[in-house]
Amino acid sequence: MGAKLGQTYSFKLVKRSMPTNGLTGSPRYLRITVIGLEFSSPILAGLVGGYYLGEYLHRPWLGLLGLVAGVFLGFYRLILELRGFIRGPYQRH
Repeated sequence: MGAKLGQTYSFKLVKRSMPTNGLTGSPRYLRITVIGLEFSSPILAGLVGGYYLGEYLHRPWLGLLGLVAGVFLGFYRLILELRGFIRGPYQRH
């Protein structure tokens, strides 16, 4: 089943369309990735910021407060983004 001397092969490239996100033209999986990052970023920032602020002010509970604030902000951003994601690009808020 090996190639013989002088034998050529040809391949046909097929362009497949990906589902896009309306006006922006970005694929849906990229939009889902951005939603995940917008959910996790405030949580991480709240935890790290609260920890360092707590260390600076000698209040260790500020790390927990920063984490809780980050979780609330993360869920708030997640709800806003998913609401826009479900409605689609052509509908108004």
